[in-house]
Amino acid sequence: MMDLRASAAAAGLGFWLLISASPALSQTNVGTTAAPFLTLGVGARATGMGGAFVAQADDPSTLFWNSGGVAEFGDAQLLFQHSSWLAGIDFEYLGAIAPGVAGGVVGASITLLDLGEMAVTTVDEQEGTGEKFRSRDLAIGLAYAASLTDRFSMGGQVKYIRQTIWHEAATGWALDVGTVYRIGWRNMSIGSSVSNFGTRMRMEGLDLRTTNDLDEQIDGNNANTPGVLEVSRWNLPLLFRTGIALDLLQSELMPTRLALDAIHPNDNTESLNLGVEARPAELLALRIGWNRLRVRNALESMGLDIERDPSIEGGLTMGAGLAIDLPGVVHLAVDYAWADYGRLDSTQFFTLGLRF
Repeated sequence: MMDLRASAAAAGLGFWLLISASPALSQTNVGTTAAPFLTLGVGARATGMGGAFVAQADDPSTLFWNSGGVAEFGDAQLLFQHSSWLAGIDFEYLGAIAPGVAGGVVGASITLLDLGEMAVTTVDEQEGTGEKFRSRDLAIGLAYAASLTDRFSMGGQVKYIRQTIWHEAATGWALDVGTVYRIGWRNMSIGSSVSNFGTRMRMEGLDLRTTNDLDEQIDGNNANTPGVLEVSRWNLPLLFRTGIALDLLQSELMPTRLALDAIHPNDNTESLNLGVEARPAELLALRIGWNRLRVRNALESMGLDIERDPSIEGGLTMGAGLAIDLPGVVHLAVDYAWADYGRLDSTQFFTLGLRF
């Protein structure tokens, strides 16, 4: 009876945190941080569930969503992601998990966003100068997590971040911290994480070098004094996440899991991510979700006359996964997700997971 009461209290507390962390706000700070690629969700499974994954924490994409969740991994795992993201941008991710290291679990991740090759243009040569340049974003992470009790785990990840565009580059460091508390009732878990707490970033490079006449009113001085343009430093996109995941249906015919996350970023308004995963067959999973929900949207779906936030573009996600077990060799998980971005069109995600 005490365990049931504790579980119900924890569930109620988790739901209250989700709602209280997501008021409908009208003002945002979009475009005020460096390295916005650090907020792009990874993993086709998590994407298909609307990005509601901070409490789910059970595949290598957890390194992005909640580093504390990898503490209970009992097998070595790899996850590869490829996506031709919006506007033809290539979005790649690699995550690796190795258990049994220093009493816990270690993980490593690589995230790459490649905007491709583009033509250099000027005011006078708007069709191009004949030169080409590239823009890439890179993050490399190293994580460690451990179970502090049979229900509570905690972990952290250190990330090296680098952004490049033509001859300019900016580098930085960030820290992620996450926790997961698992409850016996309906296999519920409560997760929380803080991501991208770190240094400010500033572009530096050859193209910021210039020449200047220190005083145009004086004749005879050096009109080509070397100088460097000083650009601003920008904060990283700090993210606070909290969420719950539980078994919605525990039927053997179609076990179904529900996940709900609240996200508080420092460069946008708070929102909710909602996802459902059903398994109509042992090796098949079907997923649907909705991301970037505002509280006003959630209330409107209940029949209340509340104006929809016009800034929301898309949000619907869907996906499917197929598991293939090769006994004694490897367990394969192939996942696909589709995400709607409204007028920006949609994009698709493909991941391959390996468990040894």
